[in-house]
Amino acid sequence: MGTKMILLQYLMKFWNILLSFFIGCLMIFLAFKHNSQGEIINYETGDIDYLYLFLIFSSWFIVIFILTVIFKVLLQYFIKLIRDFK
Repeated sequence: MGTKMILLQYLMKFWNILLSFFIGCLMIFLAFKHNSQGEIINYETGDIDYLYLFLIFSSWFIVIFILTVIFKVLLQYFIKLIRDFK
């Protein structure tokens, strides 16, 4: 097998982690953009609340990770069910 095939198999195993990470980062970006009350960044002092950012990221990461794992398990179950039906 070539290097590209090994890399593709590696990414397919961990696509749920990559998707969860991407959505978590997207939610942090949106939190920065919609920080109208200064909860994340205090514009007067320049302080950043890293704990709040971590909570935003981790909450979305965990939810999306669990949903993608459930989707992956259900998809594998239905594929096995279809193969056994034949």
